[in-house]
Amino acid sequence: MKTIVSFRFMKVASFLFLMTFLMSVNNTYASNSPLCFTAKSGKVTVSFSIVNATHTIQYSTDSTDWSTYISGTEVTLDINQSVYFRAETNQTTATSFSETKSWGEHSRFRFTRLDRHSYVEGSGNIMSLYGPDCPDLLLQQRAFQNMFESCTLLTKAPELPATKLGKYCYSSMFQWCTSLIEAPELPATVMAEGCYYNMFYGCNDLTTAPELPAMTLAEDCYGQMFAVCQSLKEAPALPATTLEDACYYNMFANCYSLVKAPELPATTMRPECYVNMFRNCQLLEKAPELPATTLAFLCYFNMFYGCTSLEKAPELPATTLAVRCYENMFGACYSLTSAPELPATVLKAGCYTYMFMECISLTALPTLPVKTLAQDCCDGMFAYCSSLRINSEPPGIPWQIPGDATPATSWNNGMFMGTSGTQTFPPEIGVTYYVIDEKTSVEDIAVNDIVAYSNEGRIFVNGVAGETVMVYDANGHLVAETCGTNDTEEFLVKVSGVYFVRVGGKDTKKVIVK
Repeated sequence: MKTIVSFRFMKVASFLFLMTFLMSVNNTYASNSPLCFTAKSGKVTVSFSIVNATHTIQYSTDSTDWSTYISGTEVTLDINQSVYFRAETNQTTATSFSETKSWGEHSRFRFTRLDRHSYVEGSGNIMSLYGPDCPDLLLQQRAFQNMFESCTLLTKAPELPATKLGKYCYSSMFQWCTSLIEAPELPATVMAEGCYYNMFYGCNDLTTAPELPAMTLAEDCYGQMFAVCQSLKEAPALPATTLEDACYYNMFANCYSLVKAPELPATTMRPECYVNMFRNCQLLEKAPELPATTLAFLCYFNMFYGCTSLEKAPELPATTLAVRCYENMFGACYSLTSAPELPATVLKAGCYTYMFMECISLTALPTLPVKTLAQDCCDGMFAYCSSLRINSEPPGIPWQIPGDATPATSWNNGMFMGTSGTQTFPPEIGVTYYVIDEKTSVEDIAVNDIVAYSNEGRIFVNGVAGETVMVYDANGHLVAETCGTNDTEEFLVKVSGVYFVRVGGKDTKKVIVK
């Protein structure tokens, strides 16, 4: 009898353990708690404008007694009070609340501050809007698009547990939520076109991004997802190996505090896949490896444009290029001192157009072992690289386009425009030019001993007596200029950020003012 009881007990215990384990797995990202908003630091009102709802929405202030919610009704919350929302019955599909409406006219929550310092925290499962049991549904097209756009009082987002997304389902969901400091976990592994497009655009207080585990992407899926998140310091891991058109378009553009980029392991490119990905990330000092050997149309266009702290470019092993593949890739990277090797022998139309334009610290040219040129392939490639000194006569490091290269229409327009030295007009095939690397030339030894630093909103430059000193901001605008009358010159700057000190038209120093 004891054996039978023990055996039955073990079966029951094992069953309970298994159920508990399965529930914990299923609820890793999700809870059955209804969508909730809580007032913090003062009173607020909460309202939900529902457009074309296909089912009844309920609300409660205690999560026990529920009433039908009338679209646009304001619920007033005192400090630490909450309001809950859910659908009256479980739905079978997560359709949009405004399927027939055009862009920007979707159902939205609104929070209004009644006290000076009040804020709102979100919590609970957003899928409660499709039923009290928070059904695990495939999100349909534009399901939650714009739902919290410009909710400037929202500091914490609710749970978003869906694993299969629909087109533009989270598009602009938290755009311009400027107080958002805690983003939700995003466990989805099945992407759809534009699913995260603009999702956190302009969330200026967001410092940490959620993990993004998807391995296979969709067109525009991460487009502008974190653009203008000015406090974001580190990007999430991006393990995807299968890309799609414009999948990372503008993903971190204008993230001025971003200092670390994620690894990018994909080896097969798609058209426009990395366009503007890190544009104007002014504190980014190191670029990720880019292992692809076969490129696609505009795949690296503007990828690091305006990354004014980037000192070293990644290796670019690609030998099969595409139209405009590298266009403006490193434009205005003011700290970049050398260009990577470019091994391709057959060029494509516009492939190197403006690739290093305005890289004012670049002092050396990469070898171009080309056999076949293409229309506009090198148009403006080194334009306005003012530290490049290229002469038609020695001394200097010899450089040329191979004499057996096949020419093309307008292949070299503006290639050396705005550089220093005597050779500022387009180069010719088979003609040797000479590059003087100012960092090692005799006339620059003294200049390279110049020291520039910042302290309490001021820039100090030592060793500049008799030299013209110019200070540029991260956008290339001249903010101060003087002819050094003392060994040390001092400049007051009003805005913190990255600045570049140019001395005697020959040496450029980067200074960060905090």
